[in-house]
Amino acid sequence: MSEVLLSDVHAVGRGVCARGNFVRELPGWTVHLVHDGLGDQPHTVQTTTPTGHVYTSRAGP
Repeated sequence: MSEVLLSDVHAVGRGVCARGNFVRELPGWTVHLVHDGLGDQPHTVQTTTPTGHVYTSRAGP
């Protein structure tokens, strides 16, 4: 997994609103591309908040 800025939509493949994008660029937030959606795994992004909570977002079928 590599850390990417959410502002690079092509890197993570997510179209988030400006507010969500700005918040996730603040210190303490990390966004990792887990799977790029090619092959048998769905597009998956993992977001970690400054408090350490981890959220995983997977594309639907």
